[in-house]
Amino acid sequence: MTHPPPRHSAHPAFRGLMIAASVALLCLAVAVFMRPAAERPSVGEVGVAFTLTDHNSKPFSSDALQGHYNLIFFGFTLCPDICPTELQRITDALRLADLPKGALTPVLITIDPARDTPTVLKAYLANFHPDFIGLTGTEAQIDAVIAGYKVYAAKVDHPDYSDYMMDHSSFIYLIGPDGELLKLFSKTDTPAMMADALKTLVTSRD
Repeated sequence: MTHPPPRHSAHPAFRGLMIAASVALLCLAVAVFMRPAAERPSVGEVGVAFTLTDHNSKPFSSDALQGHYNLIFFGFTLCPDICPTELQRITDALRLADLPKGALTPVLITIDPARDTPTVLKAYLANFHPDFIGLTGTEAQIDAVIAGYKVYAAKVDHPDYSDYMMDHSSFIYLIGPDGELLKLFSKTDTPAMMADALKTLVTSRD
């Protein structure tokens, strides 16, 4: 969760470091959304069968996603800005859409399985919609799912960070009951816009 800034003035060197880090993160975000359209998933193009581990440390198969709608986001818990913003946007959209219970499940699939254990995912998702399912696995398992959903994800080393960060695409996938990609939400879609789309797409197919 975001904490309020301290009341005292930051040391100039610290402010400089924060500005540099912010610029670096902005560059990463711009790089993701400036990628050629050909690299972006298209409706009906994505999906792969998988067995991962959920945030309760139980096996979770892609078969469990069949038969109802799912909003899937690929991110990681140490993401400083984009991921919590997108998960909150999903949370707000679902509350605005007010769909019948069980009609749609929000899912976070980590792109950083080395650090995102089930315990870490469970604590993180407690900040968002209560229906969220968090999924992790081995690096090989996650790599296969990333490839199947045409997600861009890569480790980024930066001298200002104590650990690596992850550069990644940040689309939200609306997946239908038979596994097809119905819509790809981007950062330009507000929660209200997403809610309207969900009410139209989900209820019109039931």
